[in-house]
Parts: sequence; structure tokens; C-alpha cells
Amino acid sequence: MTQMLANALVPIFFGLGMGYFAGRRGIVDNRNISGLNTFLVSYALPAALFLATAQTPRDVLIEHGRLFLVLSLSMVSFFFLTLAVEVKLFRFSLADSAAMTLSIALPNWVAVGLPLFIGLYGPQSTTTVAVGIVAGNVVAAPMSLVLLEAGAAQANPGGALGRFASALWKALSKPIVIGPLLGFVISLAGYPLPAVISRSVGFFGMTAAGVALFVTGLVLSRESLSMDWNVSGGLVVTLIVQPVFTYILAAWILRYPAQLVRDAVLLMACPTAFLGVLLPVAYNARSREAGALLLLSSAGCAITLSVVILLLPFIK
Repeated sequence: MTQMLANALVPIFFGLGMGYFAGRRGIVDNRNISGLNTFLVSYALPAALFLATAQTPRDVLIEHGRLFLVLSLSMVSFFFLTLAVEVKLFRFSLADSAAMTLSIALPNWVAVGLPLFIGLYGPQSTTTVAVGIVAGNVVAAPMSLVLLEAGAAQANPGGALGRFASALWKALSKPIVIGPLLGFVISLAGYPLPAVISRSVGFFGMTAAGVALFVTGLVLSRESLSMDWNVSGGLVVTLIVQPVFTYILAAWILRYPAQLVRDAVLLMACPTAFLGVLLPVAYNARSREAGALLLLSSAGCAITLSVVILLLPFIK
């Protein structure tokens, strides 16, 4: 299990460390990263998410519909809970709240979930993680973009309803939303992607994980990382409360089969994804707390994931 967790976590810290070192030493300008971030959010990540969803077989999505539901319900619940805390308790704006809401709601299934499930259940389990990736990027990511766009729209004239409609449209028209949604439609339609399209889009998609970690490291290198009530509360929610809630939802309320409950709990026990740090950068929104949460949850999950894995056999 130690080797499995190391295989999942060490590449994350390596990528973050490379970006952090480059930013701190001035090798790469960590204040002007809009070009890198645009490439990542508008090209590389949409391509990777499109392929991940489009290449998921239709029968897998249908078969895992209940998993999709419980993951979506868990993410939506903690998204709005975190939003309420950020706005009411910490007095953040909608845009500044987006980083923490997405960071807590969306686990890191790409970099941690995938190697973790392969190590536990074998290559056939990648379809389970793919369903989680689909859920995260057609449910949680668009909601965060709506917050960011709504924050930007507050400076524009017009009624609240008009500003919200404009923010919703702008969020849903972003490539990072269109990519996985289009892949979702293609998967459900049952049409396999032509090989030439898969290879062409894959050239951009294969760069996504490495560039995302590097850019996140750049962002972290310009922030002063510190532990406060916001970060510590988010850490407890991400690593402990969320998987426990998912267990109660899946096992007690929805009464799902044991294996499905195990899959859902393990997926929601993964640390926070780096998308919560990356998306707000383009809007000049606050991301310091999300950056600290990313680092601490990635380190802390070595303990919490070990506990969850040890407890999985007791879920009957």
C-alpha cells in the first residue's frame, strides 16, 4: 500500500515542486502566467477531459449511473456548503469563494484516483474513475465557473437576473466545460472516436497533467502559504467529513450495493484537485487558501487513504 500511495502522490509533489522552484528562483515569471494558464485551461485540459469522457463506453456510463449520482450529490452538497461558509463566515466575494468551493467539492481523480484504483483493483477499474472524472467536470467545474463569471459580472450594469444569465452562459461556453460535455454526449451516442481524432486531440491532452502541476506550482510560489481556520476546516472536510458523508448517503440513504459504496467512498477520500487553484487565476480571484489546501490534503491523504483502504472490507 505504501508503494501504491507513493506512485500516486510523488509525481504530484514532483510537478508542483518543479513549478514552485522555477517561480521562486525567477526562472519562470510567476506573476505573468496568463499565457500558460490560457493554454492549459482553454486547450490542454479540455482536450484531456474530452478524451476521458468520449472514450468511456456508453454501457459503462449507464452501468455506473448510480455511482455518477452519488458522486454528483456529494459534490453539489459540499459545493454549496462551502460557498455558504466562504461568503457568510469569511466574507469572501463570489469569485474569491470559487477556489475553495471547487477545491473541496472536486477530488483529484486524475492524478491520485486513477493510480490508486489500478493498484487496488487492476486496470479494469479505470472505468470507475472515468465516471468520477465525468461527474466532476460536468457538475462541479461549471458551477465554479458560474461563480467566477458572476463575480466578474457584478461590475457590469443590469439586473441581478440578467447578470446571472450572462454569467451562466459564459461559464457553459468555456472550452473546459464544452470539452467534457461534448465527450459525454459522444459516449452516450455510442459512436467511437476515429483514431485520427483521438491522436490529434491527444497531443494536447497528454500535456495537461504535467503543465497543470507546473502552473499550480508557479501560482503557489507567489503566495504565502499559511494555516488558518479556513484551510484547516477545509482540510478536515476534504479528507474526513466528505468520505463519511458519502458513505452515509450511498449506504444508508440510497442503499447501494457494498462494492458501489466502497468505490464512492474511496473516490471521495482522494485529496483536492488542482483545478480549484488554476481556474481562479484567469479571473484574478483569490486562490491562496486553495493552494494551501492542495498541498496539505495531498500530504495528509497518505494517512487518511490508508485508513479508508483498511476499512473498505468492513463495508458489507
